[in-house]
Amino acid sequence: MSDASRRRRGSTSSDPSRGRGSASSDASRGRGSTSSDPSRGRGSASSDASRGRGSASSDPSRRRLRGRLVDVAGVALGIVYALPSLAYRYGPDQAMFHYVAREWLHGRLPYRDVFDVKPPGMFALHGLLHGLFGESMVVARVAAIAAVVGTGVLAAMALRRASVARGPGPRGSGPREPGPRLGALRPGDLGVAVLLACGWHFSRFDWYHSAQTELYQSLLLLGGYVASQRRRFVLTGALLSGAALFKLTAGLPGLVVVLLALARIGERHEPGARRRGDEALDEDAGEAAAGDAAGDPATAGDAAAGDGASGDGTAGDGASGDGTAGDASGDGTPRADTSPSDGAAKGRALGAMVLGGLLPVGAFVAYYAAEGALGALGDYARVILHYGSSAKPDLLGRFAAFWVPGGLFVAVFLGGLAAAHQRTGDEASRRGMREATLLFGSCVVAVLAQKKLSFYQWDVVSGFFVLMGTYALRAGRLPATGGLAAGLVVVALSFALPGASYRAWVGRLLTAPETLDEAHVHEEFDYSYPVSRDLAAMVRGRSGGAAEDTTAEDTAAEDTAADDAAADDAAAERGAREDRARVALHVRGYEPTAYVLSGAFSPARTFENHLHSWWIRDSAVVEALREAHYARLEETAPRFFATRPELPIDLEVLPAAGYARVGQAGKFTLWERVRSDAPPPRWPAGWWRAYE
Repeated sequence: MSDASRRRRGSTSSDPSRGRGSASSDASRGRGSTSSDPSRGRGSASSDASRGRGSASSDPSRRRLRGRLVDVAGVALGIVYALPSLAYRYGPDQAMFHYVAREWLHGRLPYRDVFDVKPPGMFALHGLLHGLFGESMVVARVAAIAAVVGTGVLAAMALRRASVARGPGPRGSGPREPGPRLGALRPGDLGVAVLLACGWHFSRFDWYHSAQTELYQSLLLLGGYVASQRRRFVLTGALLSGAALFKLTAGLPGLVVVLLALARIGERHEPGARRRGDEALDEDAGEAAAGDAAGDPATAGDAAAGDGASGDGTAGDGASGDGTAGDASGDGTPRADTSPSDGAAKGRALGAMVLGGLLPVGAFVAYYAAEGALGALGDYARVILHYGSSAKPDLLGRFAAFWVPGGLFVAVFLGGLAAAHQRTGDEASRRGMREATLLFGSCVVAVLAQKKLSFYQWDVVSGFFVLMGTYALRAGRLPATGGLAAGLVVVALSFALPGASYRAWVGRLLTAPETLDEAHVHEEFDYSYPVSRDLAAMVRGRSGGAAEDTTAEDTAAEDTAADDAAADDAAAERGAREDRARVALHVRGYEPTAYVLSGAFSPARTFENHLHSWWIRDSAVVEALREAHYARLEETAPRFFATRPELPIDLEVLPAAGYARVGQAGKFTLWERVRSDAPPPRWPAGWWRAYE
C-alpha cells in the first residue's frame, strides 16, 4: 500500500472519532432531530432545504444562465467582428497556398514539381478545402475564421482552476457525482475567449497577414497543450507534429508543451487542504457545495471536504492509467511526492507523444516514398536550412512596427495578467497562467529565431496570448458579464489603435466597396492585386482565341470588366476543374495570384522566383536551383511570359525565341509565343551574377 493510500484510508477509517463514525453519528443526530421532535424535525429540515435551494440553487442557476448567455454573445460578437474579412482578396501568400494545392490536385507534387519554402500542412489544408468546397478565396477566409474561433474555444478549455471533486458519502448513501474538474468549461469563459481571439487576430493581421500558416500552427500548438492537460499523450504528439508541418519553428513551443506534460506526471495533491477563499474564486465549486448542502444536509460536510476520493479509494478526478495521481485534487495544489513508478510513467507518456508525433510526419514521408519523391524532400531540407540562415531585413524596425501600435493592447493584457497573479488564491489558476506565459515566450523566441519578422509570423503567439488574456480577465474576479465587457473594451482599443488597418477596411467596405481591390497593395513585395487581376484577364482573353495583338488601350474595357472579384474566383475554379490542356505561363516575381485567377500554370519548378530575392545569400544550393529553373523554362517554352523591367535579359531572350509583346498590366509586359518554329529560349549561363 502506498503512503498516499494509507493517508487517504487513515483519514477515513483509522480515527473513528473523526472519520466514518463521526459522519454516521452526525447523520444519526440529523435523522433523530427530524423524527423525535416533529415540531423541529422533518418540517424544519424541509423548510431549511427550501431556504437552501432558494439561496444556493436559484442564484447559481441564474449565474449559469448568465454565463451561457455570455458564451453565446461572445461567440456571436467575435464572428460578426470577423465577417468583413470574407471580402478580402488574394494576397500573394494566400494565392500561393491556393496555387500549390491546385497543382497538387493536378498531380504535380509539392517540392518535386512546384517548389515553395513552406512545409506541406497549408498545401494539404487548401487541397482539402478545394476538394470539399471548390476553389475560392472566400473558402480560405471562412476556414481562417473557423480557426480563430477554434483558438478561442481551446483557450477556454485550457483554463485551469481548482476542483471540488465530491467523493462518496457515508455508507449506504450511494456514489456521489464529481464536481467541476480542472480544465472544465465554466459558463462565460468560452464567450470571453472567442471574443478576444477574434478581436486580436482581425485587428492586428490584415488581408495579407491573415489566413497564414502561423494561424494554424498556433491552433495546433494550443490543441496539443489542451490534450497534454488531459493526458491524451498520443493526441498531444500528433497535434504538435501537425503544427510543425505548418511551420517548422513550432518545434520550440512544442518541446515546452512536452516538458510541461512530463512535469505534471508524479505530482501529488494534498486532499482536503483548500486554501481559505478558494471557494469564492471558483463559482462553480461554490455552487456545487451549496447545492449539495441544500439537497442532502446529512452529507453536506462530505461535499465541502472535497478530497477527490472516489468509491474505490483512488484519486477520483483525473487519475491516469499509469497509476499516478491526476491533476484534479481537492485544492489543485501540487506537492512533491514521487515514487519509483513515476519514471516509468514519464517514459510511457514520452513514448506515447513520440508515437503520436510520428503519425503525421510518417504518413507524409510514406506518401512521398510511394510517389518516388524522397529526393525532392532532401532538396527541400537543404533549401530550407539555407533559407533560414540567410540575411533578413532590419529586425528591430520590424519588431517595433508590429508591437508598438499594439502597445496599449499588450499593456491591457499583460497588466491584467500581473494583477491576476497577485489577486488570485487559486494555485491551479496561477500555475496555468505561468505555463501560458512560458509558452507565449517560447513562441516569441521561435519567431525571433526566423530573423525575418513579417507581421504574420507573430500570429503563432496568438493562442497562448489569448489564453493569458482570458486568465487575466477571469482571475481578476470579474463575473461573466464583467469579463465580456472587459473583452469588448480590449477589442475596441485594438480596433482604434493607430495602424489598425481593419478599421480602415471596414470603413471602406461600408462606404466605398467599389474600391476594395485598390486596398490590396503590398509595397514591400511590389504586389498589387488589381495588376495581377488585369494580367490574368489578358491571359484568359488571349488563350480563349483572340487573334489580334492586344495593347493597353485595347484591353482597357476588359480590365475594367474584370474588377469583380467573384468573376475572377469563378474563372479560377473553371480553369482548375476543367479536364483540358492548361495554359502555360511564367510570371517574373512573386505573383501567384496571376496563376490562380487565370487558371494557367508555370512549368518551372520554382514558380515564385524567390531565386532572385535580394536577401537570400548565394550558395551552391541556390545556384543549382537557378540552373534547373532556367533549364526547365528553356525545355518547355511556356506560351505566355510576363516580364518586369528590372530584368532586361528577357528583352534579349524572348524575341529571339518567337515571343511578341501582347499587352501591359502595371509593371508587367505580357509576351506570347507566336512563332512555334522559333528556337527555344536560351538564357546565358550564370547571367544573374551580373545583376547582384
